[in-house]
Order: sequence, then structure tokens, then C-alpha cells
Amino acid sequence: MALIKCKECEKEYSDNSEACPQCGCPTEMNVDTPQIDTSDIKCSVRIDGNEKLSDTYNGLMFLLLFVAGLISIPYVLFGSYTGLFPFIVLLIIFLFRNSITSKKRVKAMEIFKFFKLKYPILESVGRNTNLDQITTTSNNADGALFDIYMQAYKKQADAVVINSTHSSSTESISKMSKNTPLYHATATLVKYKK
Repeated sequence: MALIKCKECEKEYSDNSEACPQCGCPTEMNVDTPQIDTSDIKCSVRIDGNEKLSDTYNGLMFLLLFVAGLISIPYVLFGSYTGLFPFIVLLIIFLFRNSITSKKRVKAMEIFKFFKLKYPILESVGRNTNLDQITTTSNNADGALFDIYMQAYKKQADAVVINSTHSSSTESISKMSKNTPLYHATATLVKYKK
């Protein structure tokens, strides 16, 4: 237990209290946020600032490939291999696109690992910080956290406080596919005062 001085009323009180007994100022506003030095942590890949951590599965492309394959079956059964042409073209496009998406995903995952080390997630902030509030939405929880980290990187923050997270679902226009979950997160970017 230590005595701390309230920045509002300048009275001393115990740091074990949730707030100053004199004026009600929260204790977290009267103590310094522990500063974690992460300046020596470097990323192994170049960060452009436009990377996204998203799902690599492309349902539409897979569906087109499946339909082209079904259409090609009668041609193969009756000995005409010219019907395979649309299937082969779509297969090549699918594989090429997947290899590019896979490379982007590997890069994004490497950046995500870096972000987790570079930006500690704090429970609260104290008086020695500058604050910036951000909100993000993504199709998965890691994507939402990645977007928060990317904002922290762009704004040169020192740490992050996750304020709230929740998920919701969107109605599909055609009503044929299932609802897509969306993950929402609100965070505070922390910049230590020098």
C-alpha cells in the first residue's frame, strides 16, 4: 500500500482505493501507467499499412470452379476434351489467386505476431498518457484486433486498451446464404507522455 496524491483535489489517499475518497477521482487517473519499452522490437517484413488479416476462402470462385467441373463431365464422358477448357482456365485462375492470397496471409500473420509484441494490451490507462479512441469492424475477431493494431502502428501508439468487443450478424441480400458474423471492437490507443 502506498499513498498517492489526487490530481483533482491534491489530497493523499491509499492506492488500494478505487477512487479518491475526497473528490471521487478514479485511482487509475492518479497513477502512472507502467511504460513498457518495445522500441527494440522490429518486424521481419515490411509493413505497407494497407494489409488486412482476412479469410482467404473465396466461396464464389470455388462455386464457379465446381459448376465448370460439372459442365465438363458430359464432354469428358463422350470423348470431347474441348469441354474441359473452361474448367482448366478456372482451375488455373483459382490456384494462382490462392497462391497470391496465401502469400498475403503469411505476411499479414507475420505482421500480426509483431503487433502482439510491439503493442501491449493494458487494462486501464493512467495520467501519463495521450489517448485516441478507435472503432473497427471485421469478419473475424483476429481481423478486428489486427485492424486496431494497424491503427496503433499508423498513429505510433505505445500500447492499446481494448474497451469493448461484440459480434453481430448481417442479413444476406439473397436470404439463401447464412448470416455473416461481424466482430466490432472499440479500443483506446495509448501514447506515453515524454
